[in-house]
Amino acid sequence: MPVIQALRTTISDGAVDHPIFLGFLAAADLATVAEVPSFSAGSTNDAIARNILNPPVKDWQRPVIESKWKAIRDKFSQQGELMPNPVLLAVGDPSLVSVDRQKLHGQYTDIYEIDVQLGSPTARKALWILDGQHRVRGLSESSNKANAIPLVLLHDDGKTTYTPQQFAKVFAEVTTSATPLNELHGDWLKYAFKLDQYQAGSDSWKAMTAAAVLCDAQQVGTPPQANPFHGRIQFNPEIPPQPAIAGGFSYSALAIKEIFRSDYFGRPNATLPPRELADQVALAVLALRASDATTTTASAFFGDRSHKQTYIQDAFIAGVCRYLGKLGVPKDWGSVLASLNFTGANWDLSSWVNTTGGNAGNVSKRVANQIFRQVFEASALPTGTSDLPAYLQGDQAEIVIRTSSLDSSGKASRKGQSDTKYVIGGTKTLNLGSQRHVRLAAMTNNIGKLDVVNRAQPFDKTYSTTNLKRGLVLPSAPGQAQLTLRAEYFGSVDGELRLTLTWA
Repeated sequence: MPVIQALRTTISDGAVDHPIFLGFLAAADLATVAEVPSFSAGSTNDAIARNILNPPVKDWQRPVIESKWKAIRDKFSQQGELMPNPVLLAVGDPSLVSVDRQKLHGQYTDIYEIDVQLGSPTARKALWILDGQHRVRGLSESSNKANAIPLVLLHDDGKTTYTPQQFAKVFAEVTTSATPLNELHGDWLKYAFKLDQYQAGSDSWKAMTAAAVLCDAQQVGTPPQANPFHGRIQFNPEIPPQPAIAGGFSYSALAIKEIFRSDYFGRPNATLPPRELADQVALAVLALRASDATTTTASAFFGDRSHKQTYIQDAFIAGVCRYLGKLGVPKDWGSVLASLNFTGANWDLSSWVNTTGGNAGNVSKRVANQIFRQVFEASALPTGTSDLPAYLQGDQAEIVIRTSSLDSSGKASRKGQSDTKYVIGGTKTLNLGSQRHVRLAAMTNNIGKLDVVNRAQPFDKTYSTTNLKRGLVLPSAPGQAQLTLRAEYFGSVDGELRLTLTWA
């Protein structure tokens, strides 16, 4: 039974005094009573998801790095090497730890003896290593394992002043000064202990709960169906994300959590509990797989590397979330997708997509999200278009130009205001007559970017998209402006409208 001789002090956080013990223990002894509550490099994603869904969370630190502890072992087995750096410990099982203040000649001293029990061979060890796991492991297996390691121990000492949340927060903070936590690990660690944006009941907490449930659940729906996302959403940073079904829908917990947050829990009418949202997303993806008649390898949803489109997959999940928020749970996702002609659409986009990289990727992402959110919330295709792939390419893309007279203050007057729609393509003329105010009032969601050029003066920014959206006062004298409006759609596909404005 190892005994730590230590000094005791307290540190206040402004509300509570926290006991802290400063002492020493031989490296070999420390290794027998202290452990790292960590997941392993081989921990499955669903095991981690299940762990953080069911407190108390058992394994929340990162795996030991074999090369690091072995390097410490080899270095400090040599003569002339000294390790004075303390390790940071916390009491994981208070029932195995007792503290006795020492006396001398009947008077209390500043020395405390901390007895640490070994516990059963199958039980968790008494102490948690919050910082220094590689030092403990390396030094305990070195030729100098009997050397004492300085330590700092966080222990309630008869009072409840520490919580597992505090230990996790301390771990997350001290570890960033050495090797920063992987972003994915850091986020679900905060979720598990309800830290920062993951306070219980927050939008982010609900969204991460839905992501964990989606990964953990083996079956969804009634009657039960196999959940395609089971074990495939990345929670372990050491295991790359895996496609949920065929070649599609590969997510880290961070990525799908953010879709759930921005497109469901962070919006009005988010009444479904996280478990129900997860269930519905899985059912919608299963229905999509049954509805997509495109050859599997060529599908934007389920295809191989040259065919799948991540932005389209993300937009589908976002669309499903928007449907649930606006219209509630459907009787059958297959019927919803049929009404949007998913079955009749050709989801092989490779023949017309130019690129979704670079700036075109930002535009493509915006277009896909705008379109899928629109059609799922309306549960209807845009007027005049046959299917979503056609609309993504720019079918029925149009703008609205609003013209107005000027009031006495020189601003646009609502009296006599008129809107004119123009489908992108061809050459058109708009005669404003005596009206002097023109504004780009709207454009369809399949237009991700619109550039406007004055053909007579290509470098003149008077008729820029920004100025037209704000509203532009035309010169008082009769004139005209010959404009080229270039619209960019999904996949860097574009269309052009040549519009001449004339005014008297």
